[in-house]
Amino acid sequence: MPVLQHIYQQMTEPKLRITRTYQVQPGSYDLISNLRIENLSPDPLKAQLNIAGPTGIPHEGQQRDTLKVFAAFQSGTQVESQFMDTAKMKKAVDKNKPEDLTFAAKQTLPFLWAAITNKYFTAIAYPSTALSQSMTGFLTARYYPENPGVRHSENCSFVLKTGTFELAAAGDSSSAVEVGINLYLGPKDKKVFENNPVYQALSFFQTIDFSSCCCPKAIIGPLAFGIVWLMNTLYHAMGPLGNYGIVIMIFVFVIRLALHPLTKSGQVQMMKMQKMQPKIQEIQKKYASNKQEMQRQMMLVYREGGVSQFMFMVPMMIQMPIWIALWTAVYMNVDLRGQGFLPFWITDLSGPDALFRFPPIDVPLIGELSSFNLLPLLMGVVMYLQMKLTPQAQTAQANPEMAQQQKIMSIMMVAMFPIFLYNGASGVNLYIMSSIAAGVVEQMVIRKHLREKQEQEEATLVPTTIKLAKFKKKKPKPFFRLDK
Repeated sequence: MPVLQHIYQQMTEPKLRITRTYQVQPGSYDLISNLRIENLSPDPLKAQLNIAGPTGIPHEGQQRDTLKVFAAFQSGTQVESQFMDTAKMKKAVDKNKPEDLTFAAKQTLPFLWAAITNKYFTAIAYPSTALSQSMTGFLTARYYPENPGVRHSENCSFVLKTGTFELAAAGDSSSAVEVGINLYLGPKDKKVFENNPVYQALSFFQTIDFSSCCCPKAIIGPLAFGIVWLMNTLYHAMGPLGNYGIVIMIFVFVIRLALHPLTKSGQVQMMKMQKMQPKIQEIQKKYASNKQEMQRQMMLVYREGGVSQFMFMVPMMIQMPIWIALWTAVYMNVDLRGQGFLPFWITDLSGPDALFRFPPIDVPLIGELSSFNLLPLLMGVVMYLQMKLTPQAQTAQANPEMAQQQKIMSIMMVAMFPIFLYNGASGVNLYIMSSIAAGVVEQMVIRKHLREKQEQEEATLVPTTIKLAKFKKKKPKPFFRLDK
C-alpha cells in the first residue's frame, strides 16, 4: 500500500503532517485515496485543503475530441450535474474571468463528485466519508493551454477546496482529521456504472456524452441507451462472427423498415402538396393584399385535396428522435473503440477509416489531416444520388431564380457534409452513409409504388361512350274502361 507523507513546518519546529495513502483495488477501476491531517504543534490550528483533481487525460484517437470537467451535486433525491468544456475554460482564461471557472450555480447544494472526461473515458473523484462530503463543495475548473508545437496538448483539471478544519493541540483526540476521496479511472460504460451500487447511486452515467440536438435529453437518453444495449446484444449473439460495422448497418435497415409506413405517409403528403402548388400560387397572387383570406383559401384547398400540414410533419417529428438516438448510440458506445469492420479497411470504428496515412498537415475547415479517408467521400456520392432523386418543388420549377438557389444549397450540402465529417469516427460515418443509401432505395420504392397507383387511378377514370338502346314508350292504360 503506497504511502506519501508531507510534513509542513515553521522554522525548525514541525507544525502539520499530511499523510496520503493510496490503495489499488484489483479487478476494479477504483483507486482509494485517504488524506490524514495531523496537528504536531502544542497550539490549536485551523487548516484548509485545496485538492487538485486528476489531470492529463489524453485526447481520444486521431480526431481532437472535447475534454470536459463535470460537477455533480445532491438536489433532493436527484443528482444534478453540469459540465464545462475546454472551449468555455479557454474563453474564461483569455478574458481573465476566473469566476467563470467556478461552478457557482450549485455551491449551495451538497457536493457529490467531480470528473474530467474525454470521449470514452473519465476520471471521477468522489468523497468516501460523510466528513468529506460536508467539507468538499467549492469546485473550480482548471485549464491548461496547448503547448506550442505539441498537437492536442490542451488539457483540463479541477480543484476542490475544503472547509476549514479545527485541529486541537498535538496529543489531543481531535488533533487529526481524515479526508477520504476515491477515484474511478475507467470507461464511460453504462454497464459498469449500473453493476456497482455506489456508481449507480451517484449517477456516474451522467458523464456519458449525449448529442440530443433539437430533442430533449429525457427522450434521447433512454432511446440511446436502449439502442446501445440492443447493439451489444446483437454483437454477442453473432458469436465469433460479431462485427459492429454489420450491427450498425442492420440497425439502420431495421429502423428504416419499422419507420417505413411513416416515411411513406410523409412522401404521399408531399406529393399531394406539390400537385396543389399551381392552385396555391394563384391564391397567393389573388389575395396578396389580404393575408387572412389567403390563409383561409389555402386551408380550403388543402382540405379538399386531403392534405394535412400537421400530418405532413408528424412522420418527421416521430422519426427525428429515433435517428438522433441511433447516431448518439454509435457515437458514445465505448464498445466500438478498437473494433474493426474489415481487415484491410475501417479497422477502428471509433476513428477515421484511414485507407492510408501520411505526415499530418493542417487543412482549412477539416483541421489536421493525416490520412486518406474514403468513407466520407463515398458518403458524398450517396448524398449526391439522393439529391438527384429528390424531385424539385413546383414552386421552384415555376421560378428559375428559386430553382437555382435550391440547386446551390443542395450542392453545398453534398460538399460540406464530407468536409465536416472527414475526420469523424468511421462508425458514425458508416451509419450516416448506410442511412442515406437505405433512404435512397426506400425513396425509389415508394415513388415507384405511388406512380403505379396513380397510373391505375387514371386508367379507371378514362371516359367511355355507351350507346343506349331506344325503347318504345307504351301508353299508360286506364284504371278502368267503360264498355258500350
